[in-house]
Amino acid sequence: MPYADPEQKRLYQEVYNRKYYQNYKDTKHLVAKATKSKTLLREKKRDYLLNQLGHKCLVCGIADPTVLLVKITNKTHIQKWGEKSYKSLYDYSWDKLDVIWPTLKIICSACLERQNPRQKKALKNLMEGDLPIGYTLDDDLHDPHTNL
Repeated sequence: MPYADPEQKRLYQEVYNRKYYQNYKDTKHLVAKATKSKTLLREKKRDYLLNQLGHKCLVCGIADPTVLLVKITNKTHIQKWGEKSYKSLYDYSWDKLDVIWPTLKIICSACLERQNPRQKKALKNLMEGDLPIGYTLDDDLHDPHTNL
């Protein structure tokens, strides 16, 4: 129903959409369809960014798409949903992705973990003393005098 007043139209649509959603959400599988569509769109945006950025980790050069992550850099302009939460890169509009993709980087999950300061400290603490139970050195595996 067309309205001349945009506010009146917005109020009508709000009531109509709420009623429609309640009546048809189960029979038309509205939630499942919306979730599937959003997932497919995010996958397309991830593939687009991987294609634009070169399909390999900047640190180690691995090219396995299952472990590659697209991450922001200091030059990337970040969008927020509200005051606190940041948008996922895959929720940006196509126009925004065209603008910001040169400021992004690809890194694999292993290299990302190694760059994490907490992870570096944990690895350093782990390797300072004796090895944890169950770990052996490579040299011990080749030594005939050990029971390994």
